[in-house]
Amino acid sequence: MKPILVICTANVCRSPMAETVFRQALPDARVLSAGIDAVPGMCADPRVVALLASVGMHVGEHRSQALYSWMIEASWPVLVMSERQKRVIERRHPAARGRVFRLLEERDIDDPYRKGAEAYQVALRSIYEGVERWSWHLSRLTAESKLGVCA
Repeated sequence: MKPILVICTANVCRSPMAETVFRQALPDARVLSAGIDAVPGMCADPRVVALLASVGMHVGEHRSQALYSWMIEASWPVLVMSERQKRVIERRHPAARGRVFRLLEERDIDDPYRKGAEAYQVALRSIYEGVERWSWHLSRLTAESKLGVCA
């Protein structure tokens, strides 16, 4: 299975949360995260670290990284937090068209950065919802491919 790529703006809040939740939901999957406007080497937001720790998950030694074409080419699915991010990626990386999806296809997941604790909790709940949906879908595709069933 190709790596799952999750993307947000700076790779310090939403995508590290999604990466961590995906790793718990799909322990055998390879999960990458990046930011469309990330400053490489930044730690995850301390509120993200604390919130994930409060539910028994750990970001580890996460450091932000910028999005590169090779990440998109090597991954499926490529998951973003907003429609704006999807458009930016498809404009910067035309080969990504048709491979980029919002984590929650019906709505954006707002950036909680520098907002109150509730904004971080809302973002994490939305991320859980998106990861649950995608995990089910990806698990089903993996099972079908092992059985040789066409999807």
